[in-house]
Amino acid sequence: MDSSYADAISSVCASAFNAVAAAWPYWGIFLCSLGLSLALTPLCRALSRRLGMVDMPGPRRINKCPIPRGGGLAVFFAVALSAAALMALSVPAGLSSEPYAERAAAIFALAAALVAIGYADDKWSLPPWLKFLGQTAVAFLSWRFAGLSLLGGFFHVPAAEISSSLWITAADAFLTVFWIDGAVNAFNLIDGLDGLASGLGAIASLGMAGAILFSAGNPATMLPYLALAGACIGFLRYNFNPASVFLGDSGSMFIGYMLGGLPLATASGESLFVSLGVPVLLMGVPFFDTFLAVVRRSLRALIHREECGAAGDGIMKADSDHLHHRILRRFHGSQKAAARVLYGFAIFLVAVAMGGIWLKDRASALFIVAFLVAVVVVVRDLMRVELFDTGRLVTDIVFSRNSRRSRMRMILETPLSVAFDLAAMCGAWMLANKLVHLPMDVAMMRKMPLFVMPTFLAMAAAGVYRIVWPRAQSTDFARLLFSVLGGTGVSASVSIICNHFVPHLATLSFLYAGLAFFPMAGMRVFRAIARDSFFALERMRLSGDKSAERILVYGAGLRFRAFRRELVRSFGRNRRIIVGLIDDAPALRRRMVSGIPVLGSIASAASIIRDFRVQSVVIAAEMPEHRLAAAVRRLSRLGVNVSLWSCRETPLDPPAPAGGRKDSANG
Repeated sequence: MDSSYADAISSVCASAFNAVAAAWPYWGIFLCSLGLSLALTPLCRALSRRLGMVDMPGPRRINKCPIPRGGGLAVFFAVALSAAALMALSVPAGLSSEPYAERAAAIFALAAALVAIGYADDKWSLPPWLKFLGQTAVAFLSWRFAGLSLLGGFFHVPAAEISSSLWITAADAFLTVFWIDGAVNAFNLIDGLDGLASGLGAIASLGMAGAILFSAGNPATMLPYLALAGACIGFLRYNFNPASVFLGDSGSMFIGYMLGGLPLATASGESLFVSLGVPVLLMGVPFFDTFLAVVRRSLRALIHREECGAAGDGIMKADSDHLHHRILRRFHGSQKAAARVLYGFAIFLVAVAMGGIWLKDRASALFIVAFLVAVVVVVRDLMRVELFDTGRLVTDIVFSRNSRRSRMRMILETPLSVAFDLAAMCGAWMLANKLVHLPMDVAMMRKMPLFVMPTFLAMAAAGVYRIVWPRAQSTDFARLLFSVLGGTGVSASVSIICNHFVPHLATLSFLYAGLAFFPMAGMRVFRAIARDSFFALERMRLSGDKSAERILVYGAGLRFRAFRRELVRSFGRNRRIIVGLIDDAPALRRRMVSGIPVLGSIASAASIIRDFRVQSVVIAAEMPEHRLAAAVRRLSRLGVNVSLWSCRETPLDPPAPAGGRKDSANG
């Protein structure tokens, strides 16, 4: 019995030893890179101080004291030297037999060029356009000479098929450069907190190594990711708050380039989720931040185009509204707390990616879950800046009383409506044919004008294009509907009279009319929907603004809607928020009117004003003079400002003619 136990223990130990021995390249390169990073980072920090590469405190800087930058040089050399040492000692099985080794060598050579560009920017602060030009050149050379291909790596398009077509080749080059540039700039922009870029780089690298392991890919392709993870973790020892050295552009661009370029060389398997979805998820936080930055700066350049044009900046102008800046403000300046929040979000995305690999048949569902979570985060972030600025831009154009903009709207409104209507009718015709299972061949395409043109002419004859749709009534929409039905009826009649055979004519006609009407009607109510959306957006923005004036509106009828419309016109400049409505109609109690809750009647005004911290009451109700005076006295005693919003018609005396005499019937 004792000998059997001893044999079992020795067998387990032998198996464990063999497993450790077989895995030595993987843990060996990780530990080697970790040790090199720990040893080289203090040397690079001292070199940066000697060269004067120091981040000084400033308005956009988070650091409160001078801190050396350019520490990314240690990360690069730790990865490169550990990889070279491993290749010198032993070539892992499965790596030398593939072109991946040559690609990896080319990637490291081009990474060295990118690190040199970043180090020069750390030293001399290169112009943004020059740095971007260098990034794009490295990305293009990666496609041309390193064999990196987005279509080949992620979508598994054969190389012969890519090279056989000039258009596919150009598309592959553009998409590959766009992908690599996006990854490089994503980590470059996210590097704004102590330990953020290096921590996210370590998480993404370990995630990619795990994805290769769990997806049954070539294990040897894990080695560069493990080397990068070790280097990032070693550097994090000096870079986590309070940091004694910064990555600089040399380090952040190198991490982004490796995480963007290596997946193009290591992508394997038949699942698009594993090839493309996993890298996107693992670099999710930097990608989201880059997307927000592009949207934010583009919108601000449009809104403040005169200032941006005068200053010579725009989308390239740095700001302090990155994701990490906003989280930092929410945590009252705690860099550790902000970094941990973003680490947690990145780890969540890694978990989703790993779950998608384990459950390959449900990977798309997990990807959708991650996407929805990301949308919630992004939309909450957009609410305060991007969507707010978009609302300002749109309302300035749509509701502006500027004569030039009004003329522009008048000039463009009709041709744009006509173009949209024609596109909607063509789309309705094709979809209707699809629904009745008719082939969209040349014969059916030739019959399309037979339905589209009579419908368009009927709409024009009915005066649809003379209606001011933002002020349309239900009868105007009825006119639109009957003109579409009438035009469709004319088309069907003509096809029968002229013996133009159309299969399933009655069904096809009704489907076509319905599918054409609803998008055209929806486009015409879009402005009202946008107005309501912007109003809700502004209420959301002002709800957290302590300096905003909180008002209560007395009356939920037409006057209130006119008052609300005026608030929309001042979108972006308005400092007042409607907290609720009071109305004496019992049917309106606890209901919503135009998105605003009816909180009660004037009898409960005292408690409503106290509970909702109301500062002003606007009376927007039609009532007799004695009731108005009583309401004003009652509300004034509650310590709030009271004002009247009136849309009343007031008779005016005609002006006196010259000489002081009034006009008379006989002159």
